[in-house]
Parts: sequence; C-alpha cells; structure tokens
Amino acid sequence: MQRLTEKQIEVLQMIHDFTADHSYPPTIQELAEQLGVRSKNAVVKHIDALRKKGHIVKDSSTARGIRIVNKFYLQPDEEVQESNEIPLIGRVAAGMPILAVENIEKHITVPNHMIKRNAVYYALRVQGESMIDAGIHNQDIVIVEKNN
Repeated sequence: MQRLTEKQIEVLQMIHDFTADHSYPPTIQELAEQLGVRSKNAVVKHIDALRKKGHIVKDSSTARGIRIVNKFYLQPDEEVQESNEIPLIGRVAAGMPILAVENIEKHITVPNHMIKRNAVYYALRVQGESMIDAGIHNQDIVIVEKNN
C-alpha cells in the first residue's frame, strides 16, 4: 500500500466526516471550501491520488460520486453508533410513479444517527436509471420515511 501525504489524509478524513454528517459524500467544490482553497484543481489532484492509491473510488457520472474503500488512515469514530433494522420491502420504479411491490426480502441495518427517533422507515430497491443525476442508480436501496 502506498503511503499518503498529510494533505491526502486530511482530504480523506474530510470526505469521511462530511459523509458521516450528511449521509452523502461532498462535491469537489465543498471539499475546496473546507480546505480553504480557491482552485478545485488542487482538490481534484488529491482525489486522483487517493483513487490511484486505492483509498477511494470516484463515479464521474455524478457530482457526489466519491466513496471511501480503504479506511486505514482514518481516525476511529469516537463512539460506536447503535443501529436499527429496516425492512427491505420490495422495489420501486425510478421515474414513472407506481406502487412498490411489497414483500419483505430482508432487513437492512441502518445507524441510528441516520434516521429520526420514533419514525417508521422501510427500504426499497430502485428499478431503472431515471434518477442517476440524483446519484440513485438501478438496484440501489433507498430508505424511505413512512408518512400518512
């Protein structure tokens, strides 16, 4: 494994922390703002180095396509998050509104910090490509809060 520079570790930690706080990864612009740099090129170079060194993958088809795959350099989380089991109840078409096909396939473990207390949730598997611009791909699983 290739060693990371201090700045690369800082960028990796920022990606991790932002994703933990917002439940989605940062954009290049958001990383540049956090780093206090005007040029997005500097951030792109760090992202490219992290990708080449095997610490992240980058989906170039979306602005929020950064995903950490190697957490070796990250600071450990201060506390272990408790989690809840949310039923994966079927699939929903991306695009044309149709009823979700409901039958519990399995349960998805979701950390408590990602959901509201006293709310009811379920998970659906997305079918189709019409939500790709929002970072939701075919076969992704979305968590939905049940409401009346």
